[in-house]
Amino acid sequence: MTGQAVSRGAANGAANLEWLYATVELSGNLTVQLGRKRLPLFSYSEAQDVGYALPWIHIPPQLYGWEVVNYDGGSLVWRDQWAQWNGTVQVFGGSETRKDSGFWRIYNGRSSRTDVRWSDILGTEPSVSREWFSARVVRIQSHTQNKLVSLGETSFSERKRQVIHGLSLGADVDNWFARGEFLYIDRRDDYGKDYANLLAIGYRHGPWQPLLSRAIYRQRLNSDSVPERHGTWSAGLRYDLTDDSAIKAQLDLWNDRTAPG
Repeated sequence: MTGQAVSRGAANGAANLEWLYATVELSGNLTVQLGRKRLPLFSYSEAQDVGYALPWIHIPPQLYGWEVVNYDGGSLVWRDQWAQWNGTVQVFGGSETRKDSGFWRIYNGRSSRTDVRWSDILGTEPSVSREWFSARVVRIQSHTQNKLVSLGETSFSERKRQVIHGLSLGADVDNWFARGEFLYIDRRDDYGKDYANLLAIGYRHGPWQPLLSRAIYRQRLNSDSVPERHGTWSAGLRYDLTDDSAIKAQLDLWNDRTAPG
């Protein structure tokens, strides 16, 4: 059994159950997991609540901000080795209902409350690694629904289909490391399409680790509404105090390229 509860100051200290699942080993290569898990949308999805595991103070929001991050269901994970390649394939499915989504407060107002439901989640996540190189692909499909509780809505909206595609690449050569991540979300049944990408390069020198990254987000909308577009340059410096603690400093330069409405 694996479990994790998180209390956030931004949520007035309220504790949320992020993980609670059971793992059963079916064979030396095959395991099944049932319960509540993190939805593998991004490369750092599983570690995004563990600051020490991240090269940033906070993950770039152009890529890592979304309305749902968990799901209740199950996954089947196959791990094997082919020649000099290590590979993992995960197939998963389930659903998630998120009450009072922080994501939708950005658009509906800080005093609003929007509940979100993702149903019929079905996805696959193959990944490979060899020496200094790693790659990961993810595809997730589901139906989405919203309910704007603060406006008196008592039932969820009509179900709309979405398909999420993600690609992550990593390189780690001597003291240099680089990361690239790309996201495309097809929500044409709802409002349009979302595109996001992240590029980062860093260098390790003893306990010091400088990092430079660039993240971009943009939309294509079905309607004549103004599409959202913005990006962030981030420069960070990390100093490892011990094997499990570090100090970080980070400067973000945000550029909002959304056209005036």
